[in-house]
Amino acid sequence: MRSKVKFTRLLDAIKYAAPTLAVAAYRRLSVPARPLGTSLKILVVRLDGIGDFILFTPFLRELRRNYPDSKITLVVIQSVAPLAMPCPYVNEVLVLNPGPADKAISRNLKKSVEFARYVGYLVDFADRLLAGRFDLAIQPRWDVDSQLATLITVLSRAPRTVGYSEKTSPEKSWCNIGYNHLLTDVLPPGPEQHEAERSLDIIRHLGGSVESTAPEIWWSAEERIHADRFLVKSRLSGDERLIAFGVGASSPRRQWPFYCELIRLLAPDLNFVPLILAGPGEERLARQIADVSSAAVLMQQMPLGVVAAVLSRCALFVGNDSGPMHLASAVGLPVVEISCHPIGGDPGHVNSPDRLGPVAQQKAIVRPTMFSENCKGGCCEDIPHCITTITPEEVASQVMQLLASIKTPA
Repeated sequence: MRSKVKFTRLLDAIKYAAPTLAVAAYRRLSVPARPLGTSLKILVVRLDGIGDFILFTPFLRELRRNYPDSKITLVVIQSVAPLAMPCPYVNEVLVLNPGPADKAISRNLKKSVEFARYVGYLVDFADRLLAGRFDLAIQPRWDVDSQLATLITVLSRAPRTVGYSEKTSPEKSWCNIGYNHLLTDVLPPGPEQHEAERSLDIIRHLGGSVESTAPEIWWSAEERIHADRFLVKSRLSGDERLIAFGVGASSPRRQWPFYCELIRLLAPDLNFVPLILAGPGEERLARQIADVSSAAVLMQQMPLGVVAAVLSRCALFVGNDSGPMHLASAVGLPVVEISCHPIGGDPGHVNSPDRLGPVAQQKAIVRPTMFSENCKGGCCEDIPHCITTITPEEVASQVMQLLASIKTPA
């Protein structure tokens, strides 16, 4: 078993660390650091998904507040671009093509070739759009850099590069071995804390201050009109109590399978319209859940800004650990999260609500009371597993309690 773990870690190091270290060594990109002024050209490279980006929005606001005269460029992936483009705190948003989807190195030659092409694409992207333009480059991801954001940061040739230590977790110490030598400013792992707080430590490290940790979300006037049209088309007058259900998630272990039973349980005691949210690939599941109630409304294939605008009209969000959950928090909705992370699990785990849970002011988090078979520290399966021990009755109880505690409707 130990030899298998060591082999897996070696493969991770070859995949994630080797390309960045090799390119940096070949290009000899180290540039002496220099003190920072107040009017800078700043590069921020954030290649994470929707939920992570929403939790990162306080950083962008506080960065702008501390550097009001600076030009800030943000690099994101395609799925996050609709959320990033309206951000009022950056001057420029650059969008990367999708990166490698597989989490571990593949023995499949085709996928290995695709990964090599991705590395080549990043080098070309940085050479064309970034190299030599910036005074400061920030790579704020605390955990494993699986999308090679550090490579982009180094290739920008900024004289000062800031990021977290490769020692933040055992996985990162293998996957990103040697990365500390690529940064001029290496932040220590720091205390266990929520991700919305963690990235703000970078601003403090640079000598800045933080006034607020609240996330934000932005949408355009056109997206608001689109949301209004969706509500009218769904025959909703605006007087109904809309409860949004986020039934999908990026990982199968986060997907709770009992939404049909939950809606049936809530129906006799609550006068509400279920709004079922469906992301890409979740349409069939969402339709099955929507069929439980004749009043249910299905929302699918909508731009993220439109989803956010519709969520702002709801009274409550109930759902898995997902991008829509963080959207709901950002627009100020009360949130009931159904978490796959058992009570007593590792608080630094990627599924831990302590680290990545909703930041809504009014919230309830329902978690498994114990680990299921083969799981330790966190749920380890790639199917709904520990989360299946949470009953519809438990979630219904939390929904009723949270609604009863809300004095002012959303």
